[in-house]
Amino acid sequence: MTTASTPFAAVSALDALEASFGQQAWFSALAEAPTAAELADVRLYLDGLGRGAAAIEWVGDLATAREIANRPDWDRAWADAEQAAVAA
Repeated sequence: MTTASTPFAAVSALDALEASFGQQAWFSALAEAPTAAELADVRLYLDGLGRGAAAIEWVGDLATAREIANRPDWDRAWADAEQAAVAA
């Protein structure tokens, strides 16, 4: 059994998220509040990357998301964990 801190757990979480992609209506819900299922998907993803304690902040548009991701003070530990999972 793997733990959430290992890349293998992240791969498992990414596989579970990928399995749900066919059910997603990408970008159709911009500016709407997230559903409980969407928040559960995000939590599953973060848990799999070992970042389960990360706060979830929902943004309403792609420009805001891009701005947040490009801020120099943004915590990029999740991106490092994601890259490790992809490499695994």
